[in-house]
Amino acid sequence: MTKRMTWKILAVAVSVLAAWRYGADGERTDIRSSVGTPCRIPGYAHEIECGYLKVDGAVSAGGMVDTELRWYRIPARARYSLQDPVIWIPGFGINTVERGASMAGALKRLLNTRDLIWLEPRGTPPNADEACVPAGAKHLQEQLEPLADADAVKRCLDAWRLRGGSVASPIRQHAQDLERLRDSLNLQKVNILAEGQGSAVALEWSSIAPDAVRRVVLDSPILADNLLEHRAIRMAEALQKAFAACGQAEECRSAYPDPRASLRQVRASLPLTLEIPNPQTGRSESVHLTDAQLASLVMRILHHPVRAVVLPAALQEAAHGDWRPLFGLYALTWPAPHKTFHWETWLAGFCSGTPPGTDMPEDEFAAWFFFAERQRYERLCDAWPVQPEPELRTPEALPPLLVLRGGADPATSMPPAGAEVVLAPGAGHGMLAYGCAADIVYRYVWASDAVGEGGNGPGTACLEQVPYPLPFVEKGR
Repeated sequence: MTKRMTWKILAVAVSVLAAWRYGADGERTDIRSSVGTPCRIPGYAHEIECGYLKVDGAVSAGGMVDTELRWYRIPARARYSLQDPVIWIPGFGINTVERGASMAGALKRLLNTRDLIWLEPRGTPPNADEACVPAGAKHLQEQLEPLADADAVKRCLDAWRLRGGSVASPIRQHAQDLERLRDSLNLQKVNILAEGQGSAVALEWSSIAPDAVRRVVLDSPILADNLLEHRAIRMAEALQKAFAACGQAEECRSAYPDPRASLRQVRASLPLTLEIPNPQTGRSESVHLTDAQLASLVMRILHHPVRAVVLPAALQEAAHGDWRPLFGLYALTWPAPHKTFHWETWLAGFCSGTPPGTDMPEDEFAAWFFFAERQRYERLCDAWPVQPEPELRTPEALPPLLVLRGGADPATSMPPAGAEVVLAPGAGHGMLAYGCAADIVYRYVWASDAVGEGGNGPGTACLEQVPYPLPFVEKGR
């Protein structure tokens, strides 16, 4: 027998012996994850490693469910990589396979020496064709609300249950599954990069396994205490900021003198049935627009200041009967037709949040946003079996924690006490899209001291000096 064959037999034996382990909560879990297989993801030129984390004991409305959670590892480029990989935790609903290549591009400096690993949460469809809302260009009415009726919600609920969705807290469940994965891959220490609602998962994981988490970076965190009332107020502040920016620029003020009046006029015309070209297809379509749907449309635009500053122009055109600029602006928030959003897992996260209260904010536009979102919550979550999140734990001793936050982002929560915060004053949601944010993450993971001290590469000033965008004025006005 050759030496190569001997080592191959030993490797197989080790992988078989490692197949049965115990999960983080003590239950026996069949984990086929210590040895992955070569695979590829769209847009990435090299082979990566894929595997399965098979877990039992997930309780759904239909009883006990065995499920396999897919995990992915993009290996570090160095021959001898460091043993503390970066675990990426995106928000619920993100298709990680489609986005994996862009994340690898953003984190290329980290990938020189550290693996990038992620795990799909329970309820994720195995492929785009089996998603409860498939990919493809959609009618404008579907873009306004992909889950407009009870049948669509039920379809997503059934698909989520079928793939191991649990009535337990999705945040806590995913944190426990990540700890199972860390154990099965024999990782002693990990670094975490979490985005949006994935930040709540990261903090919960840090509570479950504090000794396993080396450093944490939260990008635009949405945490469990992100109450609808607070979000509505922040959305109204973001809208007023866009209007105020226009009022402070003479050219914009002259072209669009009263965006608040334009918005009020538009709202007064609703509900309304429009004939308008679909920005993705160019085909004329009929769409019925309500006041609540307009609120959701505007909130999506407000996540990014570069789009928010166009609202005064788009609202004035809509008030004059031309809705194309507003829908064109809204279309910038849509995924490409060939991309898939996992509404199954998004719904689980959305409906497990704290239920909306009954106290309406006093501000006119905050009350508008609050009422629209409360209606949406009640419609989508009435039959959803996930209970609101129990009180999630904040780690008694926070690991080194960096928060990247946009000053004009209406969606994020206040950072945890004790976190190191980099605030980009004029930035919106999703800080990795801004210039040197990825280099700051790289330096923070590498450093043994505070992010602003030591290390190499740029400091934090490159984000701290991000200005609010200039107001938009149509050329020729």
